Amino acid sequence: IDGKQIEIKVYDPENDASMIGQRCTDAKNDGCVAIVFAYGDDMAPAAGQWALTNHFPVMMMPNTSTEVTIKNWSDYAFNCGLNAWSFAKVLAKAAVQDEGKKNFVFCGTDGAATIDAENLFLLEGQKIDPKFELLASYRVAESDSEFSNIASVAATSPDMVMQQGGGPSFVGWVQQASMFNLFAVSDVYNDFVVDSASNTPLVEANAFPYGKTHGIFLLPYWDKDAMDEETQLFYDSYMNT
Repeated sequence: IDGKQIEIKVYDPENDASMIGQRCTDAKNDGCVAIVFAYGDDMAPAAGQWALTNHFPVMMMPNTSTEVTIKNWSDYAFNCGLNAWSFAKVLAKAAVQDEGKKNFVFCGTDGAATIDAENLFLLEGQKIDPKFELLASYRVAESDSEFSNIASVAATSPDMVMQQGGGPSFVGWVQQASMFNLFAVSDVYNDFVVDSASNTPLVEANAFPYGKTHGIFLLPYWDKDAMDEETQLFYDSYMNT
């Protein structure tokens, strides 16, 4: 960067919030000049508090919860990734303003970020269309990959489904949604469907619902025919990475 060699070191708190302070201290003592913190909302507060106490920059990447982002913001800790509110604004413009959706059903996990996403999307959607409404909200534990409520979601026949959950849980959700013909009645918007490793089996099995599922940037990641030239270049670069 600007002609200076950058060395990257990895410190693993092993998904244990009580270890974050020690690992951050190790990085500081080893001569690191900043920390890129790649854990989610449940671990972020510990990193944010350590950053403020030690006056050491911590860049928190995947923290989508608006509450977590705001409560732990300081001169030394800041969120670099998308948060729930920015996702809600982008989604409201694409779904409510551009596509004319009148209602939605939420189906996802019970984390703070997903609660934010649901509430803020409703708020942003109603700024565009005051009659935009939430028909129902279905939640499962973050560790649960079985969405037993999909039959109820499909029976509701909403204009759209806001689905939260990535990786294996998304694969399971798509499989069950296909079983109950959800994609025949609703478009689905999800902010974590860019995981090519998890979704490749769906594509190879022709089980991915082309044109019915929209990802974090609302791009059709697996249908290049629907992309303009600039997006195709982005897609190729992303998949190569």
